[in-house]
Amino acid sequence: MQIRFVAALFTLGAVAVAQHQQERWAPTPPAWVQQPRLEAWSQFTRLHGPHRAFWSPSSGTPTEVFGAGVPTRTVVKDLRSAEHEARTFIQRHHRLLGAQDNQWVTQISHEVGPLFVLVFQQHIGGIPVKGGRADVRIHKAGKISMCGAETYRAAPGQTGVPSLSAHEALLIAGAKLDLTALNPQVIALQPPPKRLVYWVDRHASTQQTARLCWEVTIDSFDDERVGRAYVDATSGELHQYESDLTFCSSGHLHVRGFHPGLEVRKTPPASSPTPEPLSARVNTTKRDPSTSMTNVTGLVTGVVSKDNAPGDLTNATTRGNSRQVSSQLSLEKV
Repeated sequence: MQIRFVAALFTLGAVAVAQHQQERWAPTPPAWVQQPRLEAWSQFTRLHGPHRAFWSPSSGTPTEVFGAGVPTRTVVKDLRSAEHEARTFIQRHHRLLGAQDNQWVTQISHEVGPLFVLVFQQHIGGIPVKGGRADVRIHKAGKISMCGAETYRAAPGQTGVPSLSAHEALLIAGAKLDLTALNPQVIALQPPPKRLVYWVDRHASTQQTARLCWEVTIDSFDDERVGRAYVDATSGELHQYESDLTFCSSGHLHVRGFHPGLEVRKTPPASSPTPEPLSARVNTTKRDPSTSMTNVTGLVTGVVSKDNAPGDLTNATTRGNSRQVSSQLSLEKV
């Protein structure tokens, strides 16, 4: 009975998610889209025919629009003319895409097959908006085949001038992330942040405004804190911490992004035993990529650990031919 109940809950949850996605990806905007944008969407579809859009609740804008396509107003023959056409299109439909009173910095400009791919980052008063962007795909046949934007307005009272100093933001990030108590030297060695950004809660279910924040880089590998903290430049609130640590499929820890102070702070790896060259006789069965299963016996030269004679020999030479040997070998010095 309990299993059936859990299965029913899971099914209901999946149906709810599917319905929510269908609502956001539909010919008509969701009910929560505000009236000015609804009017802009109606005008867009009257001019350019039926389209479908995927809408962002946090920005209230269509982030992906597909449909019959919008004819370009000029001949697009290279990236320069494609970028000009894309910028003109964004400004022409600023009520739909939320592009008014913004600057657009080219982030991606590529020619991919029959498409020109353009992505622009949103800036307000010269300050980048984290996650704010506009996308345009132009087909060489002379149509804009996809467009969309995720744009935000600055919160009321945000002038682009911080009330909090960069050093104060660094101290707040260290305290909120418990780095001051764990490793006081991290904050002492960490340079103050240099970058202001407008931060937005992009995962919110209601429309958001952008807050001016210091982007504080954290380089504390030993404390498993390598990432970026976003501290409100007015109130001092820590809005978000984004980790730049990630594990690959092999289970190794990697760092994303630029962290200039990381090498100074992380603990140096333990020294591994020094390998020694070793010539040995090997008798093992292995698969040769060029033949079937082959029995290999002969003199090989490779490198093994000094205190672990039975081991793997790679790129070994057998009978004068270079072969990959990666089996557990029985070795005998010669």
